[in-house]
Amino acid sequence: MRSVLALSSIDFSKHSAVGAYFRKEYIKTGIFDVSMSDIISEAFDIRSDSDYNDYFVISKKEVEEQISNAQYFYDRVEEHVVAQIKDGG
Repeated sequence: MRSVLALSSIDFSKHSAVGAYFRKEYIKTGIFDVSMSDIISEAFDIRSDSDYNDYFVISKKEVEEQISNAQYFYDRVEEHVVAQIKDGG
């Protein structure tokens, strides 16, 4: 997400602010598919659970799903960034 925001010289100190801005400016406007919002939410929830829940366990299936989601997200962001660079911003 930060790479997309960086194209507009925008950054935030908190992950939640980056996500909120990305959703507002890039997902709600249709630049990126709404499914990316779900990917952001799931990844953030898992990150929070793993950071703050001493007994958090994730299944192999959930890990595989997160890897697949991350690849999808990465591919869409890469396509967008490359297109923006080619178009001059």
